[in-house]
Formats: sequence, structure tokens, C-alpha cells
Amino acid sequence: MRYPDVSIDCGPYEPKSQIMQEARAAIAVLSPSTRATDLLVKLKDYASVPTIDWYIVFWQDEATATVFRRSGDNALGFSETFESVDASINLPEFGVSLDFAEIYEQSPA
Repeated sequence: MRYPDVSIDCGPYEPKSQIMQEARAAIAVLSPSTRATDLLVKLKDYASVPTIDWYIVFWQDEATATVFRRSGDNALGFSETFESVDASINLPEFGVSLDFAEIYEQSPA
């Protein structure tokens, strides 16, 4: 069983449940100690869940994210890497955009 850092579940709302009914996206925040698990093991696990169309891994210490998306052949595979604080990942199915400027907000010097 996996618990992503952020997830999108389009199933019925059950406030006390910790099990997603229709997980559609999983988002992980990568740290040096979890790199292999996040990019290899979790990718394989999330790929086995047919409702998950997006798996996004954000780097903790730099404005970088790798996006895996389910394709026409139903495989959850590499889609794109974003490497700029000006980047934005659009998730049109959910009507949201993940703007790196907000995610990697810089604290004043």
C-alpha cells in the first residue's frame, strides 16, 4: 500500500477512509534517500493501478519534476521533465496547473 505526498482521488468522498476509491494522480517529493524508491519502485506500483493517469515526482532541493503519464497503450511511462522555476505542469483533466514559482517559493534573502 502506498501513500503519496499528494494525490487526486475522483471517487466518492468518505472523510474517515484512508483508501482512495478512484486515484487518478499521485505526486511524490523526492529526497536523496528516497530517489530509487520514488523513481523505480513507486512508479511500478502506481503503474499497476489502472485509474492512475499521472505520477509526478518533484525534486526537493531544485525546481525539477519528472512527469509520468498513462499513454494510449495503457502504460504509465515517462512523459516529460521540467527544470525551471518558470515551468508549469498542466493537468487539464482536473482543471489545475502546478506552477513551479508557487511550489518552489523562494524565501527572501
